[in-house]
Amino acid sequence: MSGHAWKNIGASPSSKPHGVKAPRMIETSSSIPDPGRPHCGRVHDYLLSGKDYYPPDQEVGAELVAKAGEFHVVARAARRFLLRAVQNVASEGVDQFVELGSGYPCHPNVHEVVQLISPDARTVYIDNDPIVAAHGRALLAGTHASVEHADITDTNTTIAHIDAALNLAEPVALCAGFVLEFVAEPRPVMRSLIKALPAGSYVVLSHITADITPDIAYRAAEIYGAHKIGFTPRDRGEIADLLEGCELVDPGLVAPHRWRPDGEFEQRRAEQMDWSPPIAAEVCCYAAVGRVR
Repeated sequence: MSGHAWKNIGASPSSKPHGVKAPRMIETSSSIPDPGRPHCGRVHDYLLSGKDYYPPDQEVGAELVAKAGEFHVVARAARRFLLRAVQNVASEGVDQFVELGSGYPCHPNVHEVVQLISPDARTVYIDNDPIVAAHGRALLAGTHASVEHADITDTNTTIAHIDAALNLAEPVALCAGFVLEFVAEPRPVMRSLIKALPAGSYVVLSHITADITPDIAYRAAEIYGAHKIGFTPRDRGEIADLLEGCELVDPGLVAPHRWRPDGEFEQRRAEQMDWSPPIAAEVCCYAAVGRVR
């Protein structure tokens, strides 16, 4: 997500629309990431030109930029897709959003984009780094968003957090952008999470693949692996399987910059993020939006 306003909503039951239950304390892992070791979320922040990373994260990110071709461009294309996709989903009337493995704030954040469409839209950010969670709770005070500490592979805890903050009787948009590459077995994770969503919900997904420019994908995996960060590019079929239970919306599973491109939106976001304009080449990533059946 770079230090812009996030929130912890739900100070009282009356502040929660749709009859959603009041938040409750949920037990979760208390392990604290070691700032002396690189963390995938902070490396991603570096790739997105953020500011919330430590020297070990910068070392990995700089190596990816120097030795893995345009991997950082791919990461940014995936981020732009995510923002474009949630804007589209919000335009369909969905006003509840979850971002898995959200990391530190990276303006514009999901909640900032969707609230341009629906000012009362609520967003829950889930991350396994308790420092991110604490930082996010402070920054998000006073907004329609919250950040929760959970490992997304612990689906029971993740679902409990979502259920505590949102109304699972109404459609939810579940966002998994540039995160499942770091999960050893993502299919059962996504199957459990999607099963918890009501029909009419959406899943926004991007995932690195070696089907396209495999040299970049495999080199990135080598660099992450050398720093003890598990990273797995997957093929088209494996990525499509992560959307089991969903019907893909047009244009289906495509490169992130080819999913409903919007030149004006892309240019505006590139300027906001101080990134280069949208790319035209093929990239080692697939992206899709699925509607839960």
